[in-house]
Amino acid sequence: MLVNCLLICDNLKSAVELCKRGLSKHVGNLELLRLHDSILTKVDTNGRASEPQSIEDFPDRGVVRRELYVWNAYESDRYSDQVIRSLNETLRKVAPKLQIKVTELDDLTTNSNGYATIF
Repeated sequence: MLVNCLLICDNLKSAVELCKRGLSKHVGNLELLRLHDSILTKVDTNGRASEPQSIEDFPDRGVVRRELYVWNAYESDRYSDQVIRSLNETLRKVAPKLQIKVTELDDLTTNSNGYATIF
């Protein structure tokens, strides 16, 4: 299911990597084989079929955004001071030099060439 969702979202590199992992454990799985073919077809339709492919060359760009709805009681506010403090305390145990901070990013859009443009 995850491979299919990644394919739909145009995260082809992540999709093919996860698909290959699945196929290594479930050799001959028809659904994974079908998804693998779909990923390769989608890469080919992106105009990259003429040159040899490495998984590293596959596009991995998402077209989905996350919404936090007011009625969602299952998640805490990811940006609250309490959550950030708790995450940093946990992170400090495994990576003492790293720190989580909240930041605002510029709005991005994709132009006709497939490159992100900042507004």
